[in-house]
Amino acid sequence: MLQNDQLFEFEELQILIHEKDNVYFDNTKLDYTKDVFGNGKFQLLKI
Repeated sequence: MLQNDQLFEFEELQILIHEKDNVYFDNTKLDYTKDVFGNGKFQLLKI
């Protein structure tokens, strides 16, 4: 982890974002969904 990186913690999930990549995550929501077969996936949604 570099000095200006951001670490976000949600219960047992940790997300590390490099300072130069932070612009790609502005106004973005991390969503977790499951399909009809029970397979889960994370996706980024613009809000």
